[in-house]
Amino acid sequence: MYELLAFFGDYAEEYEEKAKAMIDEHPWDVIVNYMDDDIREETHMAYAPCDNETFLLAYMAGHMTKFGEDFEIN
Repeated sequence: MYELLAFFGDYAEEYEEKAKAMIDEHPWDVIVNYMDDDIREETHMAYAPCDNETFLLAYMAGHMTKFGEDFEIN
């Protein structure tokens, strides 16, 4: 998980807290439904098996790379 946090640089702690909060606030299936299919599958192939927080952080990094914005559930 440390390499994922390194991706976020000075904002690593903020993104770790954001991932934890998202998991606490939403059922996992809701979070997954908001994910981009391609990024979710790439993340799964690269990180599974892992815990939900690690998966979400990896997904958030992929989402930021692809779309240039934070992953959010609206």
